[in-house]
Amino acid sequence: MIPGLAPLLRAAFGGVVATMGILTIYFGLLTLVSDWGFTRAEFARSWPFIVVLATGFGIQVGLYLCLRSAVRAPRTQAMVAVNGASSSSAMLSCVLCCNASFVNLAPALAATGFFTAIGRYQTELFWLAIAANCAGIVFIAVRLRAALAAMRCG
Repeated sequence: MIPGLAPLLRAAFGGVVATMGILTIYFGLLTLVSDWGFTRAEFARSWPFIVVLATGFGIQVGLYLCLRSAVRAPRTQAMVAVNGASSSSAMLSCVLCCNASFVNLAPALAATGFFTAIGRYQTELFWLAIAANCAGIVFIAVRLRAALAAMRCG
């Protein structure tokens, strides 16, 4: 086996599992609060955003796992923990995209117009979440590159 290939394969596998996991959560939440027909219709309407966000989340997880295996120092792990904010935004966007379903669960919030207002800006929120996802990927990639460079020099 090629030296160093096992951590890369683990990171790639972890990224794929994370992508599938967040999609499972998305489909599970929508189906739980509504029905399968609504879930399919909502995904058909928003699939480009959902797939991009889920893939970006998987890339972040894969990069994180690669960085974690490259450097085991507590300082590095603390730096990478900051990435949780952009990963959370990806999950938040998945939840927000099905805001019509949550109106059924939260009539008090629906009465205030909260979900109606979010629904108007759903596309913009998707783009914001994609930007945060990209920022998270760049953040981890820069840290991984620095860690690998330090390992080569040290």
